[in-house]
Amino acid sequence: MPETTSAQPRTGVNAVRKPILLWGPPGCGKSTFLACLRYGSVDLGEDARLRIEPADERTADYAAEMLRAVQSNEPTSSTVGLSDPFWFKLEKWTRGKRGAADSVTELADLVIVDPSGDIFKRTRLQSALGQRFLQLLGDARGLVLLIDPTDPNAARTYWDLFADNIAEIAIWFKEQPASVRRGALDERNRLTLPLAVTLTKMDMEHEFRNDPGALLKLRLDRALPMLDACFTRYEVFSSSARNRVLLGSPDGTVREVIRPWGLHEPFHWIATRPNANSILSMLGWTR
Repeated sequence: MPETTSAQPRTGVNAVRKPILLWGPPGCGKSTFLACLRYGSVDLGEDARLRIEPADERTADYAAEMLRAVQSNEPTSSTVGLSDPFWFKLEKWTRGKRGAADSVTELADLVIVDPSGDIFKRTRLQSALGQRFLQLLGDARGLVLLIDPTDPNAARTYWDLFADNIAEIAIWFKEQPASVRRGALDERNRLTLPLAVTLTKMDMEHEFRNDPGALLKLRLDRALPMLDACFTRYEVFSSSARNRVLLGSPDGTVREVIRPWGLHEPFHWIATRPNANSILSMLGWTR
């Protein structure tokens, strides 16, 4: 059972956890998405909220630096990639009753790895960096695939991404020892790894905010069936890391502030899926 404690600053992690990987081509918003994870929270009802917080000082410093860039509407720098991941905590904060301190339930440690989009170009997974990604994938808790629906060449971009890599990933799993392979593929050789397909920059696609699946079908065209053919289960999410709103002050001044949304839900969904080697997963339970 997760440990529940009174609310206080948190540093470090208890143990090495299964990583959640971010995946997507250059320009899809991976760095900005990752930098803004700690911004805001999600209402879970009953005076409880879902938050994502850095688990160590390095991650906290990175998030603060990148958040300043986002707030200034400046480009964010690339993340470290595969060798030195960032660590976050997925936490449920419950308001204390009758003046008591808030309590925090740690739902999951998020070891987030952001591989460079360049390694997903044709045959790049055969490189040393690509092999490192596959090894991490073999021990991953889930995969967050970021898709930029505003990309005018989205259908071609993601067709190439899927065609060049998903089959290679499935072949890699089939060639692994039983300890790695077990539960990773279903009877149709589809990947059972939870896949959170997350559309970024959706503040520019307001009419599809509550129906990102419709926009996915519209923009990805022939690439979308590859997800159905290669993954046992995936969910589609909508997000915006750079969403901005105008706030008025009592003195009549107006200021622009950043209000990201949709960043927590993909991680919460993955954290509540069974691990590939769990008995439920091996029995075919994927919800």
